[in-house]
Amino acid sequence: AAHEQAAVRDHVAACRVFRYLQGTRDLGILFRYEGDPKYPGLVAFADSDWGADTEGRRSTSGYIVMFNDAPVSWQSSLQSIV
Repeated sequence: AAHEQAAVRDHVAACRVFRYLQGTRDLGILFRYEGDPKYPGLVAFADSDWGADTEGRRSTSGYIVMFNDAPVSWQSSLQSIV
């Protein structure tokens, strides 16, 4: 019974998402690029430190991707194994 309730709840949530997407088809995000040095287009940075975690001695690495000076993707994480 609990499994069926969860399945129904998930189905209702999915229908809500599709209804939202159907009603917002004409909306979007416009990214402009006009050659202005202030807005350099697509830029990505990556960095890491080697063992700065003093307790576990694990390295941290990360990246960020920017488009026209706005972040669009990023991640930072400790390595899983020393």
